Amino acid sequence: MVRVTYYREALSAPIKAAELGQSDAQYVLGTRLIANQDQAEGDKWIKQSAELGNKKALKYLNRSV
Repeated sequence: MVRVTYYREALSAPIKAAELGQSDAQYVLGTRLIANQDQAEGDKWIKQSAELGNKKALKYLNRSV
């Protein structure tokens, strides 16, 4: 339970920034979620970031196709 609480706290700032439409935060959040075994949610954030023109997100999506 401590690990889950720490994980949520660690993601709170990127989540807020991502929800406000900051593409860098969306990309970072997506990669962190994927690293923690939440592929579907991570992909969602990376796709949103790519839609805003984030170069890292676009590169990631091109690699994973």
